[in-house]
Amino acid sequence: MLRQSFNKICRKTKFQRFTCYFSNYSQKNPAMKYDDEFRTTINHEGKLLPNSDHSFIADHDDKYGLQHIRDPAKILTHLKSVEFKYSFNDLIYFLRHLVHISEEHGIRSQIMNNYNFKEFLNHIKKCLITNQHDKFPLIGSYAYCLNKLDINDREMWRLLEYKILEDQYHTTFDESVFAAQGFCKLPLMYYGQSEETIQNKIDKVYKKLERVIRITIWEVNPIHYHSIAMALAKVNRFDPEMFAKLEQHILTNLSLNYTTKMMVDILFCFAKGKQGSLEFYDSMQYVIFKGHMFNRNFFLQSLSELSYDGHLVAKLLGIYKEAQDKYHEFQLHPDFQNKVHNLMVNKLTYYDLESLVTTMTLLPTFIKDDFKNIQNNLINRVTQIPGQFQIQDIIKFYEFIEQNYDDIKNAPIQQMHFVEDNLYKYSDSVSMDDLIIILQYLYERPKFILQPDKFINQVIKTFDQNINLMTAAQIDMLTSLFQPFLEFQQKQIGDSLNIKNTLKKLKDIQLIKQYYQKQIE
Repeated sequence: MLRQSFNKICRKTKFQRFTCYFSNYSQKNPAMKYDDEFRTTINHEGKLLPNSDHSFIADHDDKYGLQHIRDPAKILTHLKSVEFKYSFNDLIYFLRHLVHISEEHGIRSQIMNNYNFKEFLNHIKKCLITNQHDKFPLIGSYAYCLNKLDINDREMWRLLEYKILEDQYHTTFDESVFAAQGFCKLPLMYYGQSEETIQNKIDKVYKKLERVIRITIWEVNPIHYHSIAMALAKVNRFDPEMFAKLEQHILTNLSLNYTTKMMVDILFCFAKGKQGSLEFYDSMQYVIFKGHMFNRNFFLQSLSELSYDGHLVAKLLGIYKEAQDKYHEFQLHPDFQNKVHNLMVNKLTYYDLESLVTTMTLLPTFIKDDFKNIQNNLINRVTQIPGQFQIQDIIKFYEFIEQNYDDIKNAPIQQMHFVEDNLYKYSDSVSMDDLIIILQYLYERPKFILQPDKFINQVIKTFDQNINLMTAAQIDMLTSLFQPFLEFQQKQIGDSLNIKNTLKKLKDIQLIKQYYQKQIE
């Protein structure tokens, strides 16, 4: 009762403060008016004024009362009407809200195709080029938002990168975390350069960001720990000092609100970079099989459950293989093993081909006894996987078969048929390069070609559809690889018009390509 009365007083006071403020503001500034669409005051230039009460709003991003706006065109039209004449740091409130409604309503293309949005981006670039921005611009927030919207403007990203390198940015914890997440886009901006060059570019930016994060990180929401670890892992930044600091804060703040999956993601990042102490991997076992340390609380119990996800299973096996490789004295806790085992074999756990093959491959490092029976149980699930398989995953599947079945007669023929059929069924949607890779792979391992007729037809189809796109070198390689096979098959199955035409076309186009190649040289 007392709480209800208090809340009423607060709401009433808050409304009165707003009404009083607007009334006084209007009297002092007769040119001001209240805009019903944005539900805020507009000055004589047409610009939105900050909410009088915005310090009371929990979401700081709603400084200009945009929370109820769902149409990006309204926001962009307004910005265009005032010629984007907000301060650089205030424009981020509009960009953040565009990101929010893009993710919430799936309307990214609607935003990207709006001409005013393109002008908005050009204005941001102009501010960066001419230094028409606040003394400490919110570069981290801009990088985060532009990454979320998948903006691939190289000039824009290199301008943002320059601001970080020159220390022209707001060096707070939040802004540095935003920047760490946003600059995961940076490697794409240097596409075509050597891996070493790209990594050097990344290192220069992230050293700046990590320095700020190490100094300012404290007892924050574990979501921040998750964001930092995931961002650093994406760009292959595994500074021992940074990860030691992160580990320290995670272990001393296990009472904060987190999900088990969040901790698995963090742990995976540590394992990927071969970071983390023995104590860290051991402690995370207990977090994973027991859940949150306060999981007796009814509201936290749902956060403790692991999802029925094959990728999660594969991650856990990969993590603890790294832990055992790094620390030979490391011991898997029986309760943890049981938890993962039950999740692994549960009929509700969904696997795609990649996660299934990874799980089967890593299984012997996690369960020493009876792993063969579990592998057999898992491989039977191959025929239950819907949709198209990725070429890389098909190759991993064949590699698993090759490593685990000395005699092909004992191999799971039904599952191999299913994978081969999947390749032929979806071949039209596979890139030429990937298709050539898998056909060459199978050609060199004929024991995996269970359906020779379909394989021949696929070879013919691949050449027929792509031969005009191939380089002279590709044609030379493929004709030397496949021509003997096609000629042999022609003898086996008699005269085949398809095979004859393909062989003739190969020879003709090879000569033409070689001629033009010589002309170019």
